[in-house]
Amino acid sequence: MTMTDRDTDLPGPNDPYEVEPGRVLVQVRAGAAHPVALEAAIHLAQALHSELEGLLFEDQQLLDLASFPFAREISFSGRHSRALSRDDLERDTHLALAAVRRRMEALARQARVPHRLRVVREEPLAALSQACSACAAWNVLALAEPFDPSIAARVHALITQLHTITGLLLVGPRSRRAPGPVVVALEEAERLPIMLRAAQQLHAAQGERIIIYIIAEGEEQIGHIEGQVRLTVGRQANISITSGLTTRGDVRVLAEDLRRLKSGFIIAEYGGILVPGGSDLRHLAAALECPMLIMR
Repeated sequence: MTMTDRDTDLPGPNDPYEVEPGRVLVQVRAGAAHPVALEAAIHLAQALHSELEGLLFEDQQLLDLASFPFAREISFSGRHSRALSRDDLERDTHLALAAVRRRMEALARQARVPHRLRVVREEPLAALSQACSACAAWNVLALAEPFDPSIAARVHALITQLHTITGLLLVGPRSRRAPGPVVVALEEAERLPIMLRAAQQLHAAQGERIIIYIIAEGEEQIGHIEGQVRLTVGRQANISITSGLTTRGDVRVLAEDLRRLKSGFIIAEYGGILVPGGSDLRHLAAALECPMLIMR
C-alpha cells in the first residue's frame, strides 16, 4: 500500500490539514508504566496540539488462567510459589491501573492537554487498530513500559500492522526526563522535512536546540546528505549538524554517540541502521536515556 503525505506526516505549522486534530495514544499493559513514558507522551501531545487517549489494558488471558486450580505464582528466585488467585490478581490489576490513571490525569490537567482514559479488555493489537481507525487525521502510539530486547518483535508488529499510526514513542529502562537538544537521527534526506517539523514543534515546546545527526555507511553518503540538509535548513541559529559512521551496520557506535549528545528527545526512522526493522534492539535499549519517537 502506498502511503500519502496525509498518512505519514505529523502536523506542521503550514500543513493544510493542521486543523484536523490528531491523537497521542498511550498503551498501558498490566499497570506497568514508566514515569518518563507518561511524561513524554503528555509533552508530545502538548507540543503537537493534540488530544491524548490512554488505553489501560487488562490481561484477560492471565485473569482466566488464574481461575484454574493448578495456576501458581512463582517468585523471581524460583524458591517460593503460591496459589494464583483470580480475585487477588484482579484486585492488584485494578489498583495498578487506577494509580496509572490518576498519574496520567494529573499530568494532562497540568499540561492542559485534552484527554480521555479507558480500560480495555480486548486483544491489544485489535484494540489499538480500532482506536487508530477512529481518528481520520494522524496517531502516535506511546508504549508506557520501557522497551528491551524482547520487545523488538512487538515494535515491528505495531509499525507494520497498524497502518494508521505515524510514529511510535518509546523509552528505555535507563530513560530519564532531562533538558537537552531535540536530535533528528537522519538516514534519508527525503525524510528531513517531516522529521524537522516534528523537531521544531518539540523545540518550541521545550526551548532546546535541534541537532541533525546524519547516519550513513560512508563519508560520501554523509557528505551528500549533509549538502541537502544545509540547503534545507540554511543558517538557522538553533540547528546544528553532526554525523556518525557505522562499521558494517554496527549500531553500538551510534547508540553511544546519541547517549553522549545528552539529548532530551530523539526522532528516528524505522527500518534503517539505527532502528532496524524486526532486529535486535538491545544496544539501543541499553544506551537510550531519553524518549525516542520512531517515525514510519
